[in-house]
Amino acid sequence: MLRVVVAGLFFVGFYACAHGQYPQSIDKYVVDPQFEFEFTLINGFRKRTCFEIYVNGKMDGTLSRCLSSGESKKLSIWLSSKPDTETYNEVCSVGLTNKGFNTKMCSRVTTYFPAKELEGLDEF
Repeated sequence: MLRVVVAGLFFVGFYACAHGQYPQSIDKYVVDPQFEFEFTLINGFRKRTCFEIYVNGKMDGTLSRCLSSGESKKLSIWLSSKPDTETYNEVCSVGLTNKGFNTKMCSRVTTYFPAKELEGLDEF
């Protein structure tokens, strides 16, 4: 019985780590309300796999990619940051497998755009 449980955990663990995305968490100050977020997508599956990219829960078809086994790709997307408050964005990649078991990795991006503090600085 114990062998079955251990084998089952290994099986789930293998597929849970079948793709990667980094960075996974960012906290930063931005100097504009629109900023570029760069991340790397990695295919750890043994075969070519396609990935859908979601920004704050909505699929962004312009970023969807298919990667060969072991391939990585740098991607970037423009995100928004509200003035004078912390803003949270989430960028997720979903690995689409033909087995019906899709993996999901997310980057959580927390930003602060100090609009009031930056007012008038362009005059100097």
